[in-house]
Amino acid sequence: MENTKFFELRIYTVIPSAYPKLIELWASEGKYIIKKYMQCIGVWNTETGHLNKIFHLYSWRSHGEREKSRLNFYNDSLAQEYVEKVKPLYQSQESIILKSIDNLF
Repeated sequence: MENTKFFELRIYTVIPSAYPKLIELWASEGKYIIKKYMQCIGVWNTETGHLNKIFHLYSWRSHGEREKSRLNFYNDSLAQEYVEKVKPLYQSQESIILKSIDNLF
């Protein structure tokens, strides 16, 4: 799988009262610092089903690229400050690696 493009779906369950603050931080800081290191395809929230969830979808060329990007992100002082601000706003975090099945057919 090292040379196969894959996706990472990150799911954050947000403390309901903290939702507006999280969106504000994402708009003012998060999307800019994340874009510097990672290819974020998009960010969505839930309208139905389990509420208070934020979904981030990332594209990666390899596991090595993911590891290097995340290491660089977490070594950036602005990213560290951003994470410290948003982490208390989450109830839970999930990361799901998605591999395309297109080349199986």
